[in-house]
Amino acid sequence: MGVDSADFDQDGWQDLFVTNVDQEMYSIYKNNRDLTFEDIAGATGLGKTTRLMSGWGLKFLDYDNDGNVDLFIANGHPDDQIESHSSHVTYKEPLLLFHNNGKTLENVTAIAGSAFTKNFAARGLAVGDFTNNGALDVIDRGQ
Repeated sequence: MGVDSADFDQDGWQDLFVTNVDQEMYSIYKNNRDLTFEDIAGATGLGKTTRLMSGWGLKFLDYDNDGNVDLFIANGHPDDQIESHSSHVTYKEPLLLFHNNGKTLENVTAIAGSAFTKNFAARGLAVGDFTNNGALDVIDRGQ
């Protein structure tokens, strides 16, 4: 569904992040430097946070310019009727923001601002300086 790569742990090797559909937690694959990867989503708390979500757009980016790549995720279930047959999953889902504190990715969605208090049926996102002010902006493709 969604995938991005970055050296989130600053060890010189590209790591991977992959979103999934609900009931399958998202994965963050730490590069083992030997052509293998280890999914550390459970240990970081990302797995528990994302298990009932469906992720589409995501991007590693340094939103606070501290030198660590953070993670932005746009979510939304693909079935617009999911709420009629599931009590644990919703069609519109929240955006997620994880801050990289240099050791792990910390969920800061609750303090990230008003856009993060709303739910969307997002299907992707784009990142760039759309306002030409030198700061990154994010646009999501939601319904």
